[in-house]
Amino acid sequence: MRSILGSYKKENINTKQTGVAKSIKKNKTKKINSLKSASNSKKDKKFNKNKNSKKSVSTVKKNVHKVHVILDSGHGGGDPGAIAGSKKNKDLIYEDEVVYDISRRVTELLKKRGIIVHNTLADPNQKKPIRFLSHKHDKDEHLLVTPRYLNRNARTAANMRVYLVNHIFQKLKNKKVPKENILFISLHGDALHSSLRGAMVYFPDKRFRKSVFGLKHKIYRKRKEYNPNLTFRKNDNTYSEKLSKSFGKIIINEFRKLKLPTHRVSSAVRGYLYRKGKKTLPAILRYSKVPTSVLVEIANLNNKYDRRSLLKSKSRQKIALAISNSVVTNFGRTSGLVAKL
Repeated sequence: MRSILGSYKKENINTKQTGVAKSIKKNKTKKINSLKSASNSKKDKKFNKNKNSKKSVSTVKKNVHKVHVILDSGHGGGDPGAIAGSKKNKDLIYEDEVVYDISRRVTELLKKRGIIVHNTLADPNQKKPIRFLSHKHDKDEHLLVTPRYLNRNARTAANMRVYLVNHIFQKLKNKKVPKENILFISLHGDALHSSLRGAMVYFPDKRFRKSVFGLKHKIYRKRKEYNPNLTFRKNDNTYSEKLSKSFGKIIINEFRKLKLPTHRVSSAVRGYLYRKGKKTLPAILRYSKVPTSVLVEIANLNNKYDRRSLLKSKSRQKIALAISNSVVTNFGRTSGLVAKL
């Protein structure tokens, strides 16, 4: 009886042990399966995240546009602009010659940084910067309208620039370039009282803008860039004033960083100039549709220190560097702009 009971107990214990072992195995397999499924779901999530991130990167890449600078070199051809100094003192200088040379330097610097430059003026005899400025006035520059204009008349050339700048801007907009990615910079040299020194920047104050620009003369109408009905809205003018003033401050700041002379802080960036005792704007700013538009007076040609500095190639290169740095800084600090430098 004991032996039967003993064997029965042993069998009972063995069956219990095998049952426990099986249940342990089942639990283990369940745990392993659940861990596998968890890891798989994590992988799936990661995979989906990577897919989404790849998609977002690709969409950003598609939306990225280069920065475009419409670069205008003031005067030129039969219009020398300001003339200062003398041959006797070996400091004779022509505004159009000095700003054209600086424009060549700015163009080179910007292109090295991957920025696309659209020039308004060309001199077939000077495609690159030169070390020594000529003491003779060169009349070879022409505006890059179609057909070309040789700048015989200063007023006509100023109006022609308005059509050219706005035509370039519209072409870029048609190519889906965001308008905030386009800058307009016009380079000039001041002719103020000889006691004043340094650079200053004009921006388009909305109070001095006009609503329409339309000229009927055939000299304009036969140009490809002619637009019979350029209009300007108040909201656009307000927006342009804000962007342009901000960019003007950046330019002055970059000049100071390179220890180049500028006007006082309070007067270095202005929304208007005085002409015959009245506040006004140069036509190129008054009628520019480019939201960020500035006119840079690189120095005062009537000041002997400014004048002699401009005759040095190193000084002109520093000015060009300050302007090109300003473009990069402008896009580096402006949030929300999709721009590729």
